Amino acid sequence: MTAKPLLLAALFMASGIQPAAADPHPRCFSVSEMNGWRSPDGKTIYFRTGADHYYRLDLARECSTLKSINPHLVLGNRGGSLICSALDVDVKAAESPGGIVEPCFPKKLSELSGAEAAALTKEVRP
Repeated sequence: MTAKPLLLAALFMASGIQPAAADPHPRCFSVSEMNGWRSPDGKTIYFRTGADHYYRLDLARECSTLKSINPHLVLGNRGGSLICSALDVDVKAAESPGGIVEPCFPKKLSELSGAEAAALTKEVRP
């Protein structure tokens, strides 16, 4: 047995990042499927993919640029072509396109249920 699995587990615990849920078939998506986003504060991002899939991305620490007047979100993926968990997404925010970019650190990615998505207020619904 190698030390790599133990090292990875220790890194996850220390960083506060939560690995993907135990769901054997998580819904994965491409960054190009994103149809809008909103951030009610500096630690939470709601976004939509397709016509009716809503997600909540919790950040490990505050990303202050998300609270600026006209924030611009830059999403990318790490390693593969699909995003299936918080570990797969690279998030940055800028005050405007071409502005100074602030990295945001994803902690947990959750797909909202239909009831949870319906309960979002118009201020945070993407």
